[in-house]
Amino acid sequence: MYSLTHFNTQSIYPEQTPYPEQTPYPEQTPYPEQTPYPEQTPYPEQTPYPEQTPYPEQTPYPEQTPYPEQTPYPEQTPYPE
Repeated sequence: MYSLTHFNTQSIYPEQTPYPEQTPYPEQTPYPEQTPYPEQTPYPEQTPYPEQTPYPEQTPYPEQTPYPEQTPYPEQTPYPE
């Protein structure tokens, strides 16, 4: 008879196959260096507006000649009765 200590230690499970070795991640290529923005060219200086020439002085209206005095209507002669 076998004693308990002499028990067959081989397990009934099939032997586990080892995991395949993991291939390492490929080395990451570094990001390409970012090219800096081109320097901004400053706005061209704005040319000032040309000075405005003043309006020509307005010539005043010619004085208005007064209306000729109206001659009154001749007095109406009454109708003959």
